[in-house]
Amino acid sequence: MSTSFFTLHLARVPVIAILRGLDVGTTVRLAAECWDAGITLVEVPAQDANGLRALEAAAVRARDTGNLIGAGTIYSVSDASRAADAGANFLVAPGINADTVQYAAGRDIPYLPGVMTPSEVQVAAALGFQVAKLFPAGLLGPDWLTALHSPFPDMNFVAVGGISTSNARAFLA
Repeated sequence: MSTSFFTLHLARVPVIAILRGLDVGTTVRLAAECWDAGITLVEVPAQDANGLRALEAAAVRARDTGNLIGAGTIYSVSDASRAADAGANFLVAPGINADTVQYAAGRDIPYLPGVMTPSEVQVAAALGFQVAKLFPAGLLGPDWLTALHSPFPDMNFVAVGGISTSNARAFLA
């Protein structure tokens, strides 16, 4: 299941690089720089035609170099299908959608659901996830993450949205 995929990769390097809104050439170049720097999880948001083109090009480079590329901002099964067809090795969502979870499991594509509230964390846990994307983490802050972790000690969170050099250490702690 996708939980072990994210647990394994994030244990090595606790970072997902998100290459949002860039042209194709810049996306491929920055993805390669991330991989060279040891960041194994690189995400390209695939919410529009430009994002899908950038994902496709980065997927070719990832295949050629033995690296991984993921698709972000996956809202639905149709988004997941387009991303998988474009070569995504994993999917990242801003929320949680049971149909998309089922689709990803059926295609054996690791899926990272987005959560913000205890209810969403509970849904993710009930669906078998032990890793979820906390979004928008920067607005919620590290204390929100700590508070969520208390009732869900088996859930691991990836803080996304508004993470910077000024607050990353607090989120990692």
